Parts: sequence; structure tokens; C-alpha cells
Amino acid sequence: MTIPFRRTSLHIHPLFLSLIIFYLLTGRLSVLHTVLSLLLHECGHLVFLILFKKTPSQISLTPFGGLMEMPPDGTLPTYQAFFIALGGPFFSLLGCVFCFVGVWHGFLSVAFAASFFRCNLLLCLFNLLPVLPLDGGRMAQALLSLFLPANSTRKVLLILSHLLSVTLIGLSVFSAIHGEYQFSPAFAGAYLMYAAGAESRQSPLRYYTSLMSRRNASCPSFPVQHLAVRADTPLYALPPRLKDHCLHLLQVVNEDGMELMGTLTDNDLLSHLFENSRITAREALQLTKKQRS
Repeated sequence: MTIPFRRTSLHIHPLFLSLIIFYLLTGRLSVLHTVLSLLLHECGHLVFLILFKKTPSQISLTPFGGLMEMPPDGTLPTYQAFFIALGGPFFSLLGCVFCFVGVWHGFLSVAFAASFFRCNLLLCLFNLLPVLPLDGGRMAQALLSLFLPANSTRKVLLILSHLLSVTLIGLSVFSAIHGEYQFSPAFAGAYLMYAAGAESRQSPLRYYTSLMSRRNASCPSFPVQHLAVRADTPLYALPPRLKDHCLHLLQVVNEDGMELMGTLTDNDLLSHLFENSRITAREALQLTKKQRS
């Protein structure tokens, strides 16, 4: 089910809605604390997006948690990307503080405050893990993108995500073998596996969207990075070498590196990647010269 609101749509997974109805019908009202915690967490991201005058395209509520479509990689300054990711855990932490204040002033019951506090604390700590697509991973990605290519950083963080998800599921299986049924680690591991898989599938699209955003920017404020590229390098090998928050001039040199053959811009690279990503830098340069003449 999708609920449009201005330029943002709220997507509710059918299984998420079914689980909520099931828990309510069976009298398990504690599930409301989890839902409220998720909404508060996503509100944190939304508030910082609004502060930076950005709009998410979609907010999704799934059986494994909440997901928000962030602006494309490379289209935000590092500090904005960092604080937008931090907004979710920060608001979860505010939810914990709210529980203490509510009990202290008597407008929250101890039972409700304890359950709501536990949900927000777990959500905060879990999301601070430095793996994608969790908020801690996004924060780490924003900082590491200052020193490393975005694609390389993303791949490392996604590998860590899959390793952590397998470890969490393994812990639940191990405890079940010994007669202790702990489903929370398996649930967290399943969420990580699902979300990391979605992130992996979207990675190429994120990069292309980033390039298109740079092309359409009326006043680009990114620094220019010069990169030497061998003429026989296929285009699909170039994106991992590029950095976020940079415009690139790809200086194509011959195989021995002694002769400058020409220059490709981000826009040239984007056009040729869409047409045929397997051509070499030399072929892309020849096509670009024909288009410009």
C-alpha cells in the first residue's frame, strides 16, 4: 500500500500491515511500541532532510524495519549526509530521554515507558553498527568517501553487512540447538540480509543518478579531480575509481602513459556507460570527439 504525500510516498509492506493487525487482534499491544519507535526513528531522518531542504522520494515500512530513500550518493556535502544518517539514532535516543521525563512527571506509566525505552535503545544501538544500509554504515560511508572511492567503500561495508547478518542468524541457530530459543538475533540478521541485498541492487542506479544530478546542477560546487586513464581501460572499470563530492576530468593516455590522447568528463562517461559500458576509454574518446565535431 502506498500513501502519497506531496513529493514523498509512504509505502507500507502488506506483510507489515498484516503483522500489526495480527498482534492487535491477539492482544499483543506491545507491538505498538515498536511501531512508534520506528516512526520516531524515521522522523529523525526526515527532520534533518527538511533542515537541509531535501525531500525523500519514499519511506517504506517493512516487516524487518523502516527504510528511507536518501538523496543520491555524491549529491550531498559530507556533513549533510552524515547528519541525515545520524538523525535516526539521535531521535531514538530522544525517545529514551522522553521515557525518563514521562515517568518523572507522571504522564507515562512505568510499563509503557520501560517497553518504549527498550525499543528505542535497541533501535539506536543497532542502527549505529558501521554496516550498510544501517545509519552507522551511512555515517561511515560519508566520512570514508573523503579519502576513498565511493564504490569501494560501499562494497566493503556491504560485505561486512552480509557477514554480520550470517553471524546473527548463526547465533540464533546455535542457541536453538542448545535449547534456548532466541529469535531476536535471527530477526535482526534477516533484516540486514534483506536490506543489504536491496542496497547492492541499487548501487549502480545510485551512481548513475549521482552523475545525472551533477550534470543537471546549475551551479556545481564540487572540486575537480584529474585522473589518468589508460586508453585500453573498459568503461565499467572506471566508476570504482571515482569519488563522491567531486567532478572528474578523465585524462586518457596511451598504453605506455607517455601521450595524452584527450579528456573525458563525467557527462561523457555517463552517456557512454548507458550506451555500452564495455567499450574502452580510447573508443569512448573517439565517439566523444565525433559528437563534439
